[in-house]
Amino acid sequence: NYTLSDLSKYNIKNTDFEIIWGDNFDDTELNYNNWEYELGCIRNIEQQHYVNNKENIFIRKNPINNNYELVLKATQRNANLQYINPKSSNNDKKKVIYNSGSIRTHGKVEFLYGRIEMRAKLPKGKGVFPAFWTLGSDNIINDCINKSQGYSWARCGEIDIMELVGQDEGMDGNKTVYQTIHIAGNSSPNSYQKLAGTNYKIENDFYDDYHIFGINWTKGKIQWYVDNKIVNSLDYTNNPVALKVIDRPQYIQINLAMGGIWPGSVAENIGNTPQSEYVIDYVCYAQNKQQKEDAKEYYKDAPKIENTSDLVIYEGDTISDILNNVKINSFSNIDFSITDYPNFTVKEKNATNNNPITKVELVHKGKNDTKKLYELPKGNYKLYYTALPKNLSIDNYGKPDGDKNYKFHRVSVNLTIKERNLNTDLKNEKLILNGKINSTLDTIKLPKNWYWEEPKKIISSHIEKVNVLFKNNEGFEKLQTIKINII
Repeated sequence: NYTLSDLSKYNIKNTDFEIIWGDNFDDTELNYNNWEYELGCIRNIEQQHYVNNKENIFIRKNPINNNYELVLKATQRNANLQYINPKSSNNDKKKVIYNSGSIRTHGKVEFLYGRIEMRAKLPKGKGVFPAFWTLGSDNIINDCINKSQGYSWARCGEIDIMELVGQDEGMDGNKTVYQTIHIAGNSSPNSYQKLAGTNYKIENDFYDDYHIFGINWTKGKIQWYVDNKIVNSLDYTNNPVALKVIDRPQYIQINLAMGGIWPGSVAENIGNTPQSEYVIDYVCYAQNKQQKEDAKEYYKDAPKIENTSDLVIYEGDTISDILNNVKINSFSNIDFSITDYPNFTVKEKNATNNNPITKVELVHKGKNDTKKLYELPKGNYKLYYTALPKNLSIDNYGKPDGDKNYKFHRVSVNLTIKERNLNTDLKNEKLILNGKINSTLDTIKLPKNWYWEEPKKIISSHIEKVNVLFKNNEGFEKLQTIKINII
């Protein structure tokens, strides 16, 4: 389903593998069929605020080889927008002083078994913290998905393909990358496990040149490689928790964090410099025959969203209008979550605001949410559909039972809520307000849920304007004055 414009650019040329998906970043804009932004202050006590600013996430042409490349760059955050990370402890207060970039394929593209690979040049310096990793596609993304529609961390699983923790000039941190897996068997923190946890060091800084980072992931086993050299291998076939958590679809995440518990504080004057750039040449995904067969075996009884699309609804539309926009397979039930993701903003540079911590909010929790859709302001939203297993059991905390091995499928689309207007509904239903003299208004057909305020009023040549009322079964009402055509 994806067009690869230049297969020769990818490192994977082994005939045992077929390239299934990839992004060369060979356009002027990020491909939103592949990626969405992660936004706000998300994890740990890091010192960056993830934004979608063009100065922090952009595509440029490399002047040396004319290849296009994606750049995630940390820049100094305006002084009046800096703040103490709310996750800080009283003894270790970290100030958020940078804007930075983070992108993910969540709700767009998911991966199960195969080679997941990136070619990139990493930043360097004390506190820079670039990463290339995956999370379970069923992840509830920091409570932006209703907790009943997937797993939280680390039950969703995490595969760290590459992490670098920068240090001062000449130190080993700029020459070392880490490989780790995080898992949890259920919702209890006591079930957390950290696997692999190794590192690989080269002679020069990873900032000095482009390098290849990847995993070769087969059922029950992961190999990590750097520049085609296997640097770590984990066989978890005898670990039932790892099999349950890791051997399921994942999405890719690429981010440039700054500081935190592990890296410590960021050195001064790194932001806005070339060494604060995380430069990605490409990302790709390939499978061999066995990996394809194992993935096919997983998906054969998995819930699946077979078809959906971006959606436009109007004030007064209901949950059924949301659910009618999606087709699922026979193994599925369907639910959804809505966030205000498109409305995320970084305050203007000259702004003075007592709360600079802008973030994405979950604004509607799905088909069992008592909040009415018409309570959402008109505007743009992100709609996440999740196909759920029919036998889904919810625990006492409102979450899927973490001890079970449930399968999910999630797809994100754009949702637009527009103002309810009779003229729009007339056009959508191909109706015209033609009324005959001496007939009553109720002889003129109105669109669904529209009613004449005075249905028995006689139509005459003197009638210029009449009132119509929109009313749904959830209590939303809107009165509008309109003109009819006298015939």
